[in-house]
Amino acid sequence: MSTRFSGRTLWLAWTLVSTIGFMLGGAAGSTLFPGRDDALSFALSFAISGLVTGTGQWFVLRVRYRGLATWIPATGAGFAIFGAAFALVRMVARDRVDDPLGFAICFVLTGAAVGIAQWLVLRREVGNAGAWIPASTLGFAGFGAVTAHVYEIVSAAIGGVFGILIGGAIVLGIVMVYGGLTGVVLVRAERG
Repeated sequence: MSTRFSGRTLWLAWTLVSTIGFMLGGAAGSTLFPGRDDALSFALSFAISGLVTGTGQWFVLRVRYRGLATWIPATGAGFAIFGAAFALVRMVARDRVDDPLGFAICFVLTGAAVGIAQWLVLRREVGNAGAWIPASTLGFAGFGAVTAHVYEIVSAAIGGVFGILIGGAIVLGIVMVYGGLTGVVLVRAERG
């Protein structure tokens, strides 16, 4: 019996592990580094998030590819670069990073950093992985632009536990956009 996923199954597995990885990794990182007021704390917190996300993604990738041992550290490094850059931007331009545009710019940089780090690993196994960086960048940009403020607005407007649950569901859906976009690129790259 083959252990290879079909294209649809690969996409679904990828989207789910990316989403779950983001959520668990973000919770782990923010729990271990709750203050996150300096570049090192941000970098470490996001590195943990990236390592958790990358581990889930690696479990899906390893079914098809053998040469992706550096996927997990590459994903962690991409997230860590973002964490440090985000902290530095916050220190320099405090009033800009918390508005939707500033937040989106930070997440565009995240998507690019993570996308480049992952692409450097993926291109060795998947010859047609050129769209990986743009997909990662767009996925993170959409996530960042909407997440920061939608969650706050919805949870404040509705209030209470229900508001937090609705806001959380919206954030979860947005995280799935990243997984879905990169999942499409992964499936298409294989078909080459």
